[in-house]
Amino acid sequence: QDIEELQQIDRSKYKKTVYRVKWGDSLYEIASKVFRDGKRWTVIYDSNKNEIKNVKDLPAGQVIIIPLTVSQSDSFKRDI
Repeated sequence: QDIEELQQIDRSKYKKTVYRVKWGDSLYEIASKVFRDGKRWTVIYDSNKNEIKNVKDLPAGQVIIIPLTVSQSDSFKRDI
């Protein structure tokens, strides 16, 4: 599934989806395309923190969960 396809998912029906990381992907880039706000990368990280070893180096092929329903309060920036 491409990031662009994730934007077209009916968020009223689905609460989350899975995404297979491609070479060069970053959480910031994925959040920018899915949520239209790269600062919300922490939402994706929080859903996958047991699986993501290094937020700055996502291995291609890794499958991550992307929540599709996110409250505004979950949209904050933090440094790791």
